[in-house]
Amino acid sequence: MEQILGAISLLGILIFAGPAFAMPVDVDFSSLGANSADITIPDSCVLDGVTFHYDNFGIATDTFGNPAVVQVDGGSVWGSTYGCLTPDFNTPATALTFDFALLGASQSVDDALVVTFSNSGNSVTDTVVPTAFAPYDPNNPGLGGDSLGTLTYKSAQFDQALIFFSIDAPYFGASNMTYEPVSTTAPEPGSLLALVAGFLSASGLWKIKRKAQ
Repeated sequence: MEQILGAISLLGILIFAGPAFAMPVDVDFSSLGANSADITIPDSCVLDGVTFHYDNFGIATDTFGNPAVVQVDGGSVWGSTYGCLTPDFNTPATALTFDFALLGASQSVDDALVVTFSNSGNSVTDTVVPTAFAPYDPNNPGLGGDSLGTLTYKSAQFDQALIFFSIDAPYFGASNMTYEPVSTTAPEPGSLLALVAGFLSASGLWKIKRKAQ
């Protein structure tokens, strides 16, 4: 019986001391209605711990004469490729995934987008995503060719992503975004030793009490 109790107690210590992993967070665009929010400088939109910014670098319209702004609605964030979409994460993360589309491309798209990940203002890494080119989509004849893809990043910790879309297409769209916050830290060694010492002490007292009886 003593061995069983000891094993259960040690198991509890190990579970308590082990790392606690944060669950992935899905950015829920559906909480917004259709055509609900335009992001223009210096406006922003906050969803599920992510603040979306957009910088058009002073370019009011693109080469097609369209406003260089983006919009967030119930399905995605989309807009002009002539700017930089910047999600800021309230909690640092180590992984990011989202689907994207380049809409209305008139030529092959080699590098569909470039994402610069940074942490506390310092660049962590760049990720370049090439995609296949669909020259014509009969379901979207007004825009012509589309280029579809998925960005998947899992590496160094970051709290910001700067997303630059290829200007080979006038519009972009980004949806199904999921990020993984950093794991919570385990107890420090001193705390773990204190737990073990407490367990051993309690076990010893229990044995003494048993013998005294």
